[in-house]
Amino acid sequence: MSYSEAAKSLIGKKFEVLDDGFICLQDVMGCDEDIEQAARVSYGKGTRKVSDTRNLLRYLMRHHHSTPFEMAEIKIMVRCPIYVVRQWFRHRTWSYNEYSGRYSVMIDSMEKTQADAWRTQSTSNKQGSGGFVEDFPEGAERVKVDDFDQYLHAIDNKPYTYANSREVPRHNPHFDHEPSAGEYLTGREEKLSKLADEVYQERLSFGVAKEQARKDLPVSNYTEFFAKVDLKNLMHFMSLRCDSHAQLEIRVYADKIAGMVKELFPISFGAWYDYHFNAVNFTRLDRLFLQDVINDVSYDRGLSFQSLHRLDKELNEKAAKLGMSKREITEFWDKIDAPTEQDFSL
Repeated sequence: MSYSEAAKSLIGKKFEVLDDGFICLQDVMGCDEDIEQAARVSYGKGTRKVSDTRNLLRYLMRHHHSTPFEMAEIKIMVRCPIYVVRQWFRHRTWSYNEYSGRYSVMIDSMEKTQADAWRTQSTSNKQGSGGFVEDFPEGAERVKVDDFDQYLHAIDNKPYTYANSREVPRHNPHFDHEPSAGEYLTGREEKLSKLADEVYQERLSFGVAKEQARKDLPVSNYTEFFAKVDLKNLMHFMSLRCDSHAQLEIRVYADKIAGMVKELFPISFGAWYDYHFNAVNFTRLDRLFLQDVINDVSYDRGLSFQSLHRLDKELNEKAAKLGMSKREITEFWDKIDAPTEQDFSL
């Protein structure tokens, strides 16, 4: 198989994610031109014009003609926390093969949270995050400096990095400040991770089966998997997981994947970015309301909506400067026109 220059530079390269994760491109099949070729089989020979790849792929993306994008595929290797995998594997159009904790000893790494990275629960989204934890719960007894020093010292003697990046060796007899809520949570996390790993290793030393010994390890434990997916379903994944509402810990992986797609399939990526990721859909009620808004503006300019897009060349010229083709401009006016009502009564 011959690879594009972008593929040659990316295959085998590991991109670090989170504190100990990565994503690595393993293989690529196809390119933008292959997607175009697959689409043109519908029309036969002699339909292609010079520089038509971009126009055709953008047309396909804009009108949800997605089958040709299934002709391109990528294969990746991912290392991420188990709880990220649980979200990732919800995308069932992918093919997966994950590291097995039944056959092998679990990966000796758990995700660690920086003291300034603990997020609060969103007040408007039951499954989302809000701001950041700034203080202890109301009524909670604050941790004394000496107690916290002894607490961290009991974990191990490695230096502990605070939110201000100042390292304080755990063997110091005292801290010079009372630990923040974030520092306390991170300290608790470290102790929990250490205890879970010690119990797991202890069970293995007793001869407990690996499939059972692992059962109390936290979902912050890292795992690895291989995955293969076609470009159509990959872009659907990107639309959901690159979105600002997606959980941060999976979004950082999706952002890396989007960067790969941008290099490997630049025309398809540009179409996805313009027509899906940064696009919105108008509902029937949206269009009716928009009509009222446009009619008010048009009235001030002495135009009716029906004549606005025909008489006001300035608007069409602005659209062209944005990169919209003549066909896109026509489609735009159709979108914001009043919807044609249909009676589906039996």
